Amino acid sequence: LHEFFHEDHGFSDVDVCLLSSTMPSRQLELALLCSKFPRRVVLLQGSPRMHKDLGRAAVGSARAVFFLAQKAYDSAHEEDANMIMLVLSTQQYLLRLWHR
Repeated sequence: LHEFFHEDHGFSDVDVCLLSSTMPSRQLELALLCSKFPRRVVLLQGSPRMHKDLGRAAVGSARAVFFLAQKAYDSAHEEDANMIMLVLSTQQYLLRLWHR
């Protein structure tokens, strides 16, 4: 978030939604409360595999979607497969949404 909202990047007028399947760490909670970040960051608990959660995160009206892999994962191949599944699920959701 520090990098995303850095003044050199010109994203000060953007809303950010973090969709996470796990509870946020205390460090993330504190970072979101930090006055350095605009009040335009929302944290939702959910999964990109669930279309209702993608709807709650307003993915259909997003200008961009970023997928962040876990650094500390037992198997890089498993995490890669997980990321691919999340991207495919999101793509499927968007295709259904746009072709209504």
